Amino acid sequence: MHGQLLLRRIPTRPVGYHIDLNAQVQPGVVLMLEKMILQSRTLTAVELQTALNALQQLTKNSALPSLQQSIAEEVANYEPIVTAQNRARLIWQLQKAIEQKRHIALTYVDREASEWQAPETLLVVPLAISFNGQYFHLSVHVEASREIRDLQLDWISDFQALTQTDSAQPDPKVGARRRLQAYGYRGKTIKIQFEYYGLLEYVYDRFPTAHVLRYLPGKHNPWPFRVAVVEMDVEYSTGIRMWLITQSPILKVIAPQNVVADVKAHLKLALARYEEDDITN
Repeated sequence: MHGQLLLRRIPTRPVGYHIDLNAQVQPGVVLMLEKMILQSRTLTAVELQTALNALQQLTKNSALPSLQQSIAEEVANYEPIVTAQNRARLIWQLQKAIEQKRHIALTYVDREASEWQAPETLLVVPLAISFNGQYFHLSVHVEASREIRDLQLDWISDFQALTQTDSAQPDPKVGARRRLQAYGYRGKTIKIQFEYYGLLEYVYDRFPTAHVLRYLPGKHNPWPFRVAVVEMDVEYSTGIRMWLITQSPILKVIAPQNVVADVKAHLKLALARYEEDDITN
């Protein structure tokens, strides 16, 4: 049964899948999933051990010694993210509330807004659960403001599912929007263009909408690549700006001008911090 899909469409439902428990997962697939889980660091120690045990039960017994040996050092040195908590029960409760379109009440602290941010009590309709590679997020429709927000799961407390339901909620389009986002931040959809001096594969893997408009054969590049002008659709946000800045040695934004100005302002701010140290010393 190796190589067959475990997830198969349920013919009696419009959209649905079930797990074929009679199929075995190839050991290589199990190893890839284990490596991805360990790299993300998002699970607590308890969640990690549960997940690894469950994965290894899906493959043949003869592969277990090799699988366990291949990750032993990483498991021994595993450190979960700071805010990690046991979320399996909460995630499943939220998923059932999403399916039932039930209102929920919760307390939320947006720790990114301020170190002293006060808790807020929200009445919301949960729309979708997503994962940005390190953190779980819950997309919700906030009743008071009638807006969609993405809440980090680890910052939610006092969750309570209510009996009230609402069938007329917007689709958050988590999968479609993920193609345009970085680090899970929402933003306004725009086109951006930049000169890229590195390996284009990294851009394509991060942003599937990216494509080369033209190459600049006369442009000097200290790295052994052609300089390309790349265009891509993004939801411009703090996340996209952070990604652009991390690439700044091999990337120069050229359009639109408001994004150019935004990135330049933050690069100047970063440089000023280092120049302050030079003056002090």
